[in-house]
Amino acid sequence: MSVGHQPVLTLAQLQHYSSRIPFNTALGIQVTAIEADGACLVLPWQDMLGGSRSRDHMHGGVIATLIDATCGLTLVAFTGRGAPTIDMRVDFHRGVTPGELRSRGKLLRLGRTLAVLDAEVHDSANKLVASGRAVFSVGHQDPTPVL
Repeated sequence: MSVGHQPVLTLAQLQHYSSRIPFNTALGIQVTAIEADGACLVLPWQDMLGGSRSRDHMHGGVIATLIDATCGLTLVAFTGRGAPTIDMRVDFHRGVTPGELRSRGKLLRLGRTLAVLDAEVHDSANKLVASGRAVFSVGHQDPTPVL
């Protein structure tokens, strides 16, 4: 579903915005692309992200964070402003073992007060590991534009 909006930020601008979010930086999240209806991110594997004592599976909270970051940064790419997440759903499809994760956000709806975005997360073998939907309160967007 296309919403008829175009990105307002360049890839470099969105990468810079993301790099100023301490949690994204701590996790190593990088923006890799802005597409016609969304943004793409990468999360490298780190042992500290393990969700088991053996550290051979990623913690589900990290995957949920990646979905939230993917949707949030996609929204910033299209509006030039951050906004708070007010609802999010995450579906886990398989466990994540060591390796890079790639995510892609998609802007579904951008209204006057709410924005709805989806995200998918794939592992290094391109298998779908999680998907989610987030709703943002664009009526309460940061009044300071990114630029």
